[in-house]
Amino acid sequence: MVAALGFFILSFSGWWWSLSFVHSSGPVPVLSEERDAFLAARLPSYPAYRLLNDRQGSSYRLYALFDENVAYFED
Repeated sequence: MVAALGFFILSFSGWWWSLSFVHSSGPVPVLSEERDAFLAARLPSYPAYRLLNDRQGSSYRLYALFDENVAYFED
């Protein structure tokens, strides 16, 4: 009985956190414009990476300090 109650409390809190996170993040971006707006709202340096990718393609080097979350988007 105690184990079932503990399991229920832990699983409920996980579901509650997941639903609140999805609700605060908004819908999943489907179009590339929506994706860019979504990333720009959460990663402040993303527009700079996007600008470099549009203008230079993959022919540039970028060194950034404490910006490892955006390094994935660098061409």
